[in-house]
Amino acid sequence: MVQPFSQSRVKPEQNLKSLSSFNEAVRLLRESNSIVITTHINPDGDGIGSELALSRALRYADRMEDSKAGLHKPKTISIINVNPTPRNYQFLDVDNEIRTFDETRDAPTILQADLVVVLDTNHPMRLRTMEPYVLRSNAQKLCIDHHLDTSNFADVYLIDEEASSTGEIVMKVVEELTSHQIDAQMATCLYAAIMTDTGSFRYPRTDAELHRTIADLLELGADPTYIYDQIYDQWSPNRLRLLGNALSNIRVLYDGKLAIMTVTQEMLSATATTDAETDNFSTYPMSIAGVLLGVLLVELPDGVKMSFRSKGD
Repeated sequence: MVQPFSQSRVKPEQNLKSLSSFNEAVRLLRESNSIVITTHINPDGDGIGSELALSRALRYADRMEDSKAGLHKPKTISIINVNPTPRNYQFLDVDNEIRTFDETRDAPTILQADLVVVLDTNHPMRLRTMEPYVLRSNAQKLCIDHHLDTSNFADVYLIDEEASSTGEIVMKVVEELTSHQIDAQMATCLYAAIMTDTGSFRYPRTDAELHRTIADLLELGADPTYIYDQIYDQWSPNRLRLLGNALSNIRVLYDGKLAIMTVTQEMLSATATTDAETDNFSTYPMSIAGVLLGVLLVELPDGVKMSFRSKGD
């Protein structure tokens, strides 16, 4: 059994499972029959892993309820993202659950849902073309995230800024939904979520308690070698060329404390790659000695995507 967050890291009143929002989130997930799960534009490992683990846990809990109740109405669970799943995360979606938003097909699903769960972002604008339908939907809205700066769109916010990742929070929810019956596939998705958002366990919020959580996931069936290989060691030659172009344009400013990497549309076109293939590029500026803030700027057809990494306070 995975223990709650340690008291040395989280004050007693902030213990995740003691928060009223935790109980309310679990209640909504249990009682809703039509659930839509989504995450931010350009989904990453934390968003995708959290979505798939939560969906699988809901289906497990629903089967258990069905076996008890007999006439229980099964849940309808839809994972809908505004962008396709990047190739290096597709191995997590073993049941092909995730679909890319299609207005004609998916807008009615969102509008008619009982519950919309938004993971790893608390700003609906990051849902892009899905945003108006999420906001217009009469569904209850649940936001689960580890970023504190929230916008006022959800009915329930399950936010823990002390968490390393959304996956770490979702794991507590999954435990509650399944009565700690986490299977190997849930463990794989949760491990991927946490690993990717902690920079393979090297960012500041990687503490002893998180490593105990990871140990539990390994015992539950997550294979760290396989997961790392699928996510980080399956690059295409063109993606490697894109990284080379981006690295050659790094600028170091403010006495070596700031490093900026830029990926332009011209670079993407020249290497036949997409902006989704810049996932994890933001870690490279931070590898320069003395850099405290790394910035990745990716030119999009309709704007610029900015990613930040930092050291210290």
